[in-house]
Amino acid sequence: GNIDDVVLGYKEPMSYFGDSAASGKTIGRVANRIAYGFLRKSKAQRSYEYAERLLQLGILTPQPVAYYQERSGLLFDKSYYVSLASEKTIHFKDIDSLSPEQQDCFLKAVGILTARLHEAGIYHKDILVSFHQEEAQPLQAELEILDLNRMRFGKVSVERGCANFNRFHINEEALKVMVTAYAQARGTDTETCIEKALYYHRLSQLKILGKLIQMAPNSYQIFRY
Repeated sequence: GNIDDVVLGYKEPMSYFGDSAASGKTIGRVANRIAYGFLRKSKAQRSYEYAERLLQLGILTPQPVAYYQERSGLLFDKSYYVSLASEKTIHFKDIDSLSPEQQDCFLKAVGILTARLHEAGIYHKDILVSFHQEEAQPLQAELEILDLNRMRFGKVSVERGCANFNRFHINEEALKVMVTAYAQARGTDTETCIEKALYYHRLSQLKILGKLIQMAPNSYQIFRY
C-alpha cells in the first residue's frame, strides 16, 4: 500500500475555533466510536457500574436501573443510562438562589462529600451534586451525585484532592468554605489545603480565559502592569 496523511482536520490550530461543531473533526468522532466499541466501556455502562459502587460505599446517587448500547456494524453508536429520578431539587448551579445559611451548609456538605470520595479512592473529574432542603427541617444537606461516568479510581493524595476543586466555578470565599470542610474531614492542614486549592482554581480560570481570548481575540484587551 501507499503511505499518506489520512488525518481529517485543519493545518492551522486556530481554524478549529471558527468552524461549526462538527466540520473538520470527523476523525475524532470515528476514533471514539472505535474506542467505545472495542477498547473502553461506554459512558452508560460506566455510569451504571459506578452508581452501584457508590451505593455500596454509602454515597448517595439515584438508584441505577439499566443501561443500553447500540452499534452500527462494528462501530459503537449510542448508549443510554437509566436511573430512578432524583428527588433532590437543588443543583450546585442554583447555589446563588440559596440563603447565606443554606449556601454555607451546602458548601460544607460538598467539601465533606468530596473528602469521602477521595478517602475511598474515587476521583471525580466533573462532579455534579444536588440536594433537597425541607423548610421545616434544621439546616442539613443530603447530597446525591448525578453525573457518574467521569470517575477515576485509585489513591487520591491531598495535593491531587485539592486540585480537584478547580472543577467548581465559584468565588474564592465560597471555595474556602468548601475546602475548609474538606481538609477537616480528611484530617489535614486547613491553610495548606486552601492555598493549594486556590492555586489550582486560579490556574483553571486562567485557562478558561485563554480559550475565550483564542475564540474571540478582538473582544478582549490585555494590559500588563
